[in-house]
Parts: sequence; C-alpha cells; structure tokens
Amino acid sequence: MPFIEISAVSKTFRSTGPAREVLHDVTLSVERGEFVSIVGMMGCGKSTFLKIVSGLLAPDEGTVTIGGELVTGICPNAAIVFQNYSLLPWFSALENVRLAIGAAFPDWTKEKQRQQAARHLEAVGLGQALHRRPGQLSGGMRQRVAIARAFAIEPEILFLDEPFGALDALTR
Repeated sequence: MPFIEISAVSKTFRSTGPAREVLHDVTLSVERGEFVSIVGMMGCGKSTFLKIVSGLLAPDEGTVTIGGELVTGICPNAAIVFQNYSLLPWFSALENVRLAIGAAFPDWTKEKQRQQAARHLEAVGLGQALHRRPGQLSGGMRQRVAIARAFAIEPEILFLDEPFGALDALTR
C-alpha cells in the first residue's frame, strides 16, 4: 500500500467570472521515502495540488490518504515550505522557528526549543542572524528561515512549494 495515495482529485475555483478547473481527476501514489517533483507551467495547479495533499485545502472530488488515514484537515506529521516566507515580522528568526517547534513539541522546555531552532538556523547558514527580524533579512535569508522552520519540527513528510525561488544558485 502506498504511503501517500491521491485518488481522482479535482478542484475548480469559482468567482464572479467563469469557473476555472485547475485539477481534474488527478491520481498519484507515493511510496514511503520516495522523492516526487510536480513540474508544470505557472498557474497550472501545482500549489493547489500541494495544498490539497497537505490538507490545507479540500478537493471538490477525490480523496487523499497518508499512511492509510484519510486527509480531512492539516496533516499533523508534515511541514510545508511555501513560495512566500510566511514569517511573523515582529519575531526574530530564532523565535519564528521556535514558535513552530513549540507547536510540534509542546512538552519541550523553551530552552530546548531555542536550541533546536538555533541548530537548524545554523544548518542553513543563518547562525549569525538568529536575532534579526524578517525585515532585517534578505529574501533569500527569509526563505532559509522558513526552510529551517520546516526541518526543525522533524516532519515525517516535507511538502515544498518552490522553496528555492528566492535563493541564489550557490545557496540552493
């Protein structure tokens, strides 16, 4: 049995204009440990697909199961790195990462959470920027904070939505 099973997923967006079908009858199986890339032109539904698989958006039709469980909301054992940074501007890089760790590991002490956050920020080359706020960081540095945040919660599944777009070739 596949670890992630996407079966006949469809999604249409309706607004004041004509309805726009972005996904139609999409089926995909992913084995545990497998690395899968979804490639397509801008606007073809890649981000919508990722939001459905991760539980952030419900499909109009079809199902998603992860580990044999039907996805009906946010997948608790997954982390998502979006195209945009999604950082809280009033928190430092360290606190942006620590906040996610606190949600994932509420029984950990704040000090243990900070150590985990610092370790992952150092891993992405931001050891000298722990106490800077997002407004004091470049776009690439903000994206690395988001990447560190995703890895720091030790997810079983990592969903990446063009996470390297703001990074230079060497950093990627």
